[in-house]
Amino acid sequence: MAHVRKQIRGAVVTLVTGLGTTGTRVYASRAQTLSKTKLPALLVYTLEEASAPDTQKRPRGRARQLNVAIEALAE
Repeated sequence: MAHVRKQIRGAVVTLVTGLGTTGTRVYASRAQTLSKTKLPALLVYTLEEASAPDTQKRPRGRARQLNVAIEALAE
């Protein structure tokens, strides 16, 4: 099973895939080198993640906050 961060990023990619302008040109990384033929496109990546013990869950639950960026690229 993928890390929760990767699962969330993948869910965001799924949500924005198929938009009228970008279609399937959605990438789960900011390290993409895109030629003009692959534009317009969206890059989805995580900026930062914070976690702390979650006292509501036992025995080792964690509360997480994840900031996800969606970068739009166009010519």
